[in-house]
Amino acid sequence: MLLGESGLETRDTSLAERAFREALSVDSLRFSRALAILGQLYLEVGKYAEASAAFGKAIDAPGFRESERTMLLKWQETSELRLRLSQNPHSIILSNPGPPLNSAADEVPNSILLDGSLMLFTRKDAGEGRGARPVTETFLVAQRTEKGWSVPQEFVPWQTDDLNMGAPVLSPDGNLLWFAGCGWPGGTGSCDLYLSEYKNGKWTQPVNAGAEINSAAWESQPAISADGMILIFSSNRPGGIGGSDLYRSVRLPDGQWSRPVNLGPLINTQDNEMSPFFHPDGRTLYFSSNGHPGMGGYDLFMTKLDDAGRWTRPQNLGVPLNSAEDELNIIVDAYGRNGWVAARKKGGFGGYDIYEFTMPEELKPRPLRTVKILVTDAETAQPVPALVSVNSLSDGSLLFEGKCRDTDGQLLLPLPLEAKFSLFAGSEGYLYFSDNFDFSADSVSTLLTLEVKLIPALVGNNLIINNIYFAFNSAELLPDSYPALRHLLAFMTQNPQLQIEISGHTDNVGSAPFNQRLSLQRAEAVSKWLMENGINENRIVARGYGATRPLGTNNDEQGRAMNRRTEVKILKNK
Repeated sequence: MLLGESGLETRDTSLAERAFREALSVDSLRFSRALAILGQLYLEVGKYAEASAAFGKAIDAPGFRESERTMLLKWQETSELRLRLSQNPHSIILSNPGPPLNSAADEVPNSILLDGSLMLFTRKDAGEGRGARPVTETFLVAQRTEKGWSVPQEFVPWQTDDLNMGAPVLSPDGNLLWFAGCGWPGGTGSCDLYLSEYKNGKWTQPVNAGAEINSAAWESQPAISADGMILIFSSNRPGGIGGSDLYRSVRLPDGQWSRPVNLGPLINTQDNEMSPFFHPDGRTLYFSSNGHPGMGGYDLFMTKLDDAGRWTRPQNLGVPLNSAEDELNIIVDAYGRNGWVAARKKGGFGGYDIYEFTMPEELKPRPLRTVKILVTDAETAQPVPALVSVNSLSDGSLLFEGKCRDTDGQLLLPLPLEAKFSLFAGSEGYLYFSDNFDFSADSVSTLLTLEVKLIPALVGNNLIINNIYFAFNSAELLPDSYPALRHLLAFMTQNPQLQIEISGHTDNVGSAPFNQRLSLQRAEAVSKWLMENGINENRIVARGYGATRPLGTNNDEQGRAMNRRTEVKILKNK
């Protein structure tokens, strides 16, 4: 037994194994504790079947307290899990892109934009030699090119005066930056969460996320949803389940954040849960934990929100993503095709490197299509900072809402691949835009661009509302019309000085008197709905033009569909 312990102390595992096996052969009852030591030794060197067998024998052996048997059972379960994971590895090749992305320091990937064009990552450099400067954490960005990753550039949005900060994450559209600031003036704890926004072509000075988010304890490692409405972060605040737990907060209508809610004992353990990455699909959460059974140290896990809004039991991401080393974090692109992890492996460039890989089917989030919206003034072609919302045509649910950048009028947003949706864009001083899109036939493209031209709200200008629907040969509004009607209502409410004409138009099928009457009735139906929802009748004029003002040919269904429409025209603006 002493010889075995000497082998453990000198890291001579072969000597330790031989000695403890010899002790058991002499007297397995007297030296039963050698079974537990052997099990731990086998776990450490990757002999998982032998470890499980040793722990199983120890559980039935004399000389162990009940609390020790509970721990032996846990170790046996861990051995069996590691055996199962190692025998069923994912078909993954971890590729090290090398310099300039990786260096002799530690590199950790933090976030990637929706279109995959830019990665934000952290480089941790511990300095040189004894007594050198402390660990520094530098924010870097790299552009994705046809030849690979560009030379990383330091990302310094504002002057920090060498304040300690880390764990940065960009929102998927690149307009919000969250990070942890430690020991900052005015902070509430050891590390607080801070937020900066990209406005007018520059990043705003960071602001503390507030007393609801931050506590007197440690808050760090934020993850933000694609729409900026959900924040998930790690904290060791009192009242949690373990050392550091994952918490969730939602953005309230007034812009403040709700009191964080612990993700609960299914996700959090008595140890540490760290490094959340909330995929843009809004359902899939990846994180690191040393509390859930895994391959050793910190492992990477995945959980998903089910249709009832509950998190599923965390799934270990398996081999080779997890190993006996600590796995720090993972990020995944919007489509769910590519992933990046921080790992320490032989052949690397020093410390933790960023490794990239193709996601296996069983670990993928819900795949998304990235849509780039470009909003400009229809007359000047200048960018417009419009508010954009997207609704599902199948059930009317809101899929995304966000604001275009004022610098270029662009907005990146994630949509389900099968999406048939309605899109609305509006900005002060403009007629709003509305249209329907169907990308369901386009299952290959994952990045699409939509150009939206907003018409100034000047007298005489008019807007075609493409998604107001009526029953066949009727003025009865169909339920699919309500998203468009609500946007028209909001437009009228925000512009109380406007008087408008609502006009109905038909194709040429049927008699002229019938079409004229039907078009007027449909215009009146829209007007009535607006008045029932608070718009003064003096601000609305309803007119029907029948088939007298066609936009397209009436010789085919596509042209006739263009002609069946509702329009809004500015009559007065004062």
